[in-house]
Amino acid sequence: MRIRQLLDLLNNRDTPPVIKKSLKRFLVISLISTFEFYFKNMASKYVDSNNVDLTQLFRDEICIKLSDLDIILKDNMITKGNILISSVKFSDLHQINNFISKLLEIDLFEYLYTENTKDKCKMMIRNAPPIDINYKDLFDAYDLRNKVVHGLSDIPYSYTHILKLWDNAMKYI
Repeated sequence: MRIRQLLDLLNNRDTPPVIKKSLKRFLVISLISTFEFYFKNMASKYVDSNNVDLTQLFRDEICIKLSDLDIILKDNMITKGNILISSVKFSDLHQINNFISKLLEIDLFEYLYTENTKDKCKMMIRNAPPIDINYKDLFDAYDLRNKVVHGLSDIPYSYTHILKLWDNAMKYI
């Protein structure tokens, strides 16, 4: 099922409350997983396309899970980028910003914020509304995901709020 269909199911009055509760949890967790996947793959492609010297990102060594190494070796996917993303954690926005900023030699979130506030219409499709990124909502989504994953919270948010979190995060991608 696609995310839109899951959101529609969440919004359906006939969906049982227990299913809605599970859908909310899944949608929040998958939102952040999608965001992490995007940035990991972007970093991998950038490293491979630009033959980045990994010593600028890591001191002298990297750590990699053996399960990730097995997958890389099995699929003959050994590239600097694939090894890199197997050894980097993107479990919060600060880690993503720090790593991508180091990789691109800019402050990623500062750059996005500056570009977004300078001209909201710069990157829009013709006749489409401006792209308005809400950074607070992105941090809110990460915080909520962490609470859900660690069993500290249910999802108090409505369909509309979860849809807003998804829409906001997809503006980055």
